[in-house]
Amino acid sequence: MRILQVLHGWPPSRMGGTGLYVDALTRALGQANHSARVIAPKRGFPSKIEAVRHADIDGWLLLTPPATTWAAGWRRAKGLQPWRALLQEWRPNVVHLHHLSGLPMNLLGVAKEQGVRTVLTLHDYALPCPRGQLVNQHRHPCEGPSPSRCSPCVFGEKGTLRTRLDKRRIRERFAAVQAVFSAADVVLSPSEDLATRMTGFGFARPTLCELPILQAPIPVVEPGVGPLRFLFASAMIPTKGPHLSLDAFAQLPLGPTLTIAGPSMRYDGDTGFVARLEAKAANTPNVRLAGAIDPAQVPRLLADHDVLLLPSIWPENSPLIVREAAAAGLRVIASRAGGAGELCPSATLIDPTDPRALLGAMADAVERGRGRAPTVQSKTPKEHALWLLENAYSFTTGYTGHI
Repeated sequence: MRILQVLHGWPPSRMGGTGLYVDALTRALGQANHSARVIAPKRGFPSKIEAVRHADIDGWLLLTPPATTWAAGWRRAKGLQPWRALLQEWRPNVVHLHHLSGLPMNLLGVAKEQGVRTVLTLHDYALPCPRGQLVNQHRHPCEGPSPSRCSPCVFGEKGTLRTRLDKRRIRERFAAVQAVFSAADVVLSPSEDLATRMTGFGFARPTLCELPILQAPIPVVEPGVGPLRFLFASAMIPTKGPHLSLDAFAQLPLGPTLTIAGPSMRYDGDTGFVARLEAKAANTPNVRLAGAIDPAQVPRLLADHDVLLLPSIWPENSPLIVREAAAAGLRVIASRAGGAGELCPSATLIDPTDPRALLGAMADAVERGRGRAPTVQSKTPKEHALWLLENAYSFTTGYTGHI
């Protein structure tokens, strides 16, 4: 089979947990003797397709001009002709969409028109939520997309006439999102939490699909004596909660340690968030800022800690770091919102909007001392790829594309 994975950036391995997953899935499909490639967006003139290779993964970059308006940013209509040409030339059996950021919204619709089997995996809320994480402009959890909620969140507070126009644009985008779902032969959700929320937003219920763990953990060894070792390991953005972890840690009695690891990136125009975090960390005893960690080093990072912290404000779907921590036997303190608790049944789940809840959970962990949790087994990339081949990509589940 020829299987085309659609992602929001190249190379896949640099696009966070979703990119690492697509990277591993593409390799696993290749090892199963299928031809799997990746396509991702790139700003450029004119609109065209460029072949690209990273390590042993082949793919394409879909060049489109920079968007000049908000609607152009999600429509990307100029990229559809090169996309049609690529489908006609490479003739994939399956197009598997993971993220549309920077790409034409109607990619799946065009593939469906050409008889290609289409699969959509929901890794976050970037389709129904214009801001991507179900968090509003004030960084508070959002109940879900609607013209009234999305308009001030995307465009800001305006007068009545302009607000009507903004709401109309929100409705147009939501209709385009509905078309994406309609064009998908199979819609997959890695968590029950996301599947339930999407159903509440008016979409058909997705099929649950467990994601794999991408690297084998270091064998669990019960830690010896010494201070408890906390770890925050995720992107350094406000919605992930690194500042919440640091604020709570600073209130604990001196003794435990905290490592904050993850890439620094701009979020929502706030260029000073990481600098503020670094300044506070420098003045808090027993805190280490490790920066971005090579994915190959994550198993060792986990093995060197006792408790993972992920007090995300947004409802994370199926965070890779929690799957890895659960497999490594770390205790987990995570947000009650989202799917983290599904990955680690022994996790302590807290309300991230309540600072006392996180502090209390961390204090309880310190009182318990060092020690491991029962490990949780996950599928390997090979096992996951075989599941997709049999259940999502399969000819026998309605496939009508090229053979």
